[in-house]
Amino acid sequence: MNLPGILLIDDNDSFRVPLRMALEQAGYAVTEASQGKQALALYQPTSHAVVIADLIMPELDGLELIIELRKRNKAVKIIAITAGTRNSPYAELAAAKALGACHIFPKPFPVAKLITTIQELLPPPATTGEQAA
Repeated sequence: MNLPGILLIDDNDSFRVPLRMALEQAGYAVTEASQGKQALALYQPTSHAVVIADLIMPELDGLELIIELRKRNKAVKIIAITAGTRNSPYAELAAAKALGACHIFPKPFPVAKLITTIQELLPPPATTGEQAA
């Protein structure tokens, strides 16, 4: 059974790589990006059912990324993640929610909770074979 793909964007390799591995172990096909501009170049609505985006990144931050993704695909499922900032901890998460993120997670978060959230966002995979009449 092939589960839908995930686009994972985070500029912190030591966070992104283990998260990608956990998502792949859960059966998802994961595409990685280390910043927002790269993510926009990689994003394919038919390949990426869920986008997990860090909010604080160089070049194109997560809030700008959410706006651009919503322009391209109003139905995209976005999960925003961040460790916050010194001046306003987690204010970015509230802004992400207001811009259309389906769920928000402050770092660190339990990976199992993220996987459960992804499962709730996506429709169950289609079954093969005929249904009994």
